[in-house]
Amino acid sequence: MTRLRSLACFALLVPSFLGCTQSCPRESEDTPKRYTGGTTSPDRTYYETNDWKASFVDFPAGRRLALVHGLREMPIELRSYLAFDEHPFPENGKGFVAESAGNQVLIEDVNDEFIRVRNDTCEHFFLRIVASTFPVDDGAGGADGAGGAAP
Repeated sequence: MTRLRSLACFALLVPSFLGCTQSCPRESEDTPKRYTGGTTSPDRTYYETNDWKASFVDFPAGRRLALVHGLREMPIELRSYLAFDEHPFPENGKGFVAESAGNQVLIEDVNDEFIRVRNDTCEHFFLRIVASTFPVDDGAGGADGAGGAAP
């Protein structure tokens, strides 16, 4: 009977050593949370979820966001920044921000309406996204009005 008890205890312990333990706490919703905050430039070529000094977007482990960007077309450039604090630049200067890497901000979809991202880590972050499109063509052959035709 002692051997049977020992075997039963061993069988209960093995899964925890093999990675069968509960994973990190994560949001489990499949539907992304729609985020309509942020600022889009008047010409609709630049979008940011928040200013550098404003509150960053709450981005806990497993969260999926659909960021409604308001750009005039699908973004051609996208940058994501993360912090461990909602206000990473406090008055005492001890905050910091870094560009995301790896699975911290997975880009699931980008289109002419939204940017869908997911935090695929076990860490709670605060997010800042910046997106842009081509500059508006002013009709003079270039976005800056310099023209491109030869004399």
